[in-house]
Amino acid sequence: MSIILLRSVGGRLANRLKNLIGHLRLASYDVTTPEGRNSERIRLLSWGALTAGVSKVASLLIVLASVRWGVDYLGVERFGLWMTINSIITLLSFADFGISNSLVNSVSAAAGKNDTEAMRRDISNGFAMMTLVALVLGLVFFSIYFFIDWGSVTNVIESTSIREAGPAIAAYVAIFLISLPLSVVQRVQIGLQESWRSNLWTFAGQLLALIGLALVVHLDGGVPYLVMAVAGIPVVVTAINYIDYFYKRRRDLSPIISDIDSVAIKNITHVSIL
Repeated sequence: MSIILLRSVGGRLANRLKNLIGHLRLASYDVTTPEGRNSERIRLLSWGALTAGVSKVASLLIVLASVRWGVDYLGVERFGLWMTINSIITLLSFADFGISNSLVNSVSAAAGKNDTEAMRRDISNGFAMMTLVALVLGLVFFSIYFFIDWGSVTNVIESTSIREAGPAIAAYVAIFLISLPLSVVQRVQIGLQESWRSNLWTFAGQLLALIGLALVVHLDGGVPYLVMAVAGIPVVVTAINYIDYFYKRRRDLSPIISDIDSVAIKNITHVSIL
């Protein structure tokens, strides 16, 4: 019975995979018909899945290179410091309070109604909220930064590690906070079923980060420079994606101050809290 079930599930997965592969084409479908709109959604999903896989491979390469080069170059304690700082970003993943996911939902809903004005309003308010969160978190962090013994916090004892701990953490937090409002472009692209754009930009950022990692190791830079290479370069690429998308491809969706209003903020906040 279990073998029959496995074959059935495997057959369904194979058919869906075949369907996705069959829709991997550059040309868009005719969206004036229900069948065309359905095929276009599958086409965009197919490219999104493919580019997401490529992006994940690049992420894996960075992890492998970090371990391979980092241990030999940094030594055990400094490498541990670097990995500890990397983990901080995982702990900060809640920092947008669900605003980014809420923005995906609202943009997708407005796009389904072809309501460009509603999309731009949600994007403007989402961007404003993310910027406010980043500013508040930045103010809190940097107001206490100089009063904390970061060497003790990270439990390092070597003089070089102690000296680098604070600046490396500050660099990572600053980069992360800058990335918060810029990440709006990725959420908008996901909401509009253009995740392949975001994935390709992410892939480019990761490849450049890999090159930056190699250069820092070659030039004998410290942990703060590794942080700026591995975490900072992808954020710079995200900024380029933001500028390209909102000021070239979709100027009609570019965030503007006049669109900020309490009703939209309330709606986004309600979903983000959930």
